[in-house]
Amino acid sequence: MTKVKDPLFRSLGVEAFAEGDALLVRVPATGQWLRLHGTALAIWDGMDYARSPSDIAAALAPRFDATPEQILPDVTNCLGELTALGLIEVVADGSRSPMRDRYLGLLKRAVSNSLYPELELQIDYLQSGEAPVDRLDRQRRLRDIRIERPGAVAALAAAKRDGMGQGKYAHSISGMVRLTHIERCAERIFAEGIPGDFLEAGVCRGGAAILMRGLQIAHGEGDRRIWVVDSFAGVAPSASGRDRDFALDFEEPHQPWLACDLATVRSHFERYDLLDEGVRFLPGWIAETLPGAPIGPLALLRLDLDLYSATLDVLELLYDRVVPGGYVLVDDYGYLPATRAAVDDFRERRGIVEPVLNVDRIGSFWRKA
Repeated sequence: MTKVKDPLFRSLGVEAFAEGDALLVRVPATGQWLRLHGTALAIWDGMDYARSPSDIAAALAPRFDATPEQILPDVTNCLGELTALGLIEVVADGSRSPMRDRYLGLLKRAVSNSLYPELELQIDYLQSGEAPVDRLDRQRRLRDIRIERPGAVAALAAAKRDGMGQGKYAHSISGMVRLTHIERCAERIFAEGIPGDFLEAGVCRGGAAILMRGLQIAHGEGDRRIWVVDSFAGVAPSASGRDRDFALDFEEPHQPWLACDLATVRSHFERYDLLDEGVRFLPGWIAETLPGAPIGPLALLRLDLDLYSATLDVLELLYDRVVPGGYVLVDDYGYLPATRAAVDDFRERRGIVEPVLNVDRIGSFWRKA
């Protein structure tokens, strides 16, 4: 008798954000929020890629000190409920590539520093002035930082999900929700054969752009380019009247963590073994470098520029290069009024009617018709 294969499930790209030790996800059909925590959240965390109920049960069993057979009924019931709500979907077996999934999952955790979050807590603890003077006592407290500061541990875990207050030390402060959304957009582009390169304007330490190049390589789309566009000297001065209206001041003397030089960002790509001829750096102020840049069609345009003027400049210069079916991702649309105003003004002036959809509390996107 032929054994029936387990169905494969994967989460859909729905709006989500962290709240304490839970994740709130928006149910597409009703617009209501569902709170995931405990076992349900553990299941959801494993649904970035196609997995069977048996796979999930085997992965979770050690965490709950149980056997896969013991927790499989609960896993199956949870998957059924999430599917009925339109939060996950059944996918074809042919879409599965376990080694690629493991690589990309690890890459996302690496650029967001979800692998070693205790290092961030230890640095903050030392800088707080609260660490004991006694060397041995200080080392023990640093060793046991998760016990020493449980509230900080929970807050950082939430920040790693949606990038809200993520910190200064990760290669990407976007959070796992937005990083996975980038992945979902790239998957759709590849699957549908949408032509064009990827471009990120405002890269900070380069983590999201590194992920984009990793996605291209892992999916056999290495002939595409990733354009890495940044001043590599921090956020530009708030020179425009609109920026002054919003009282923005993100320049290096006030926000040094937003300024990462070109050599450092290049070295970050190199650490991930993703620095190759498909990575094109465009250093300098946006208004000076973009007009003459040899950038061709774009399948994915991501903006993380903070200022009204810089955001508007990039849209004016690059939006027409985004091909039909391509994506425009705007970091901080839900967080910085200046970014939202620039996008809304541009869309109104150009008569763009595709809806702006939320990724989480910070990021938003639309797909070009």
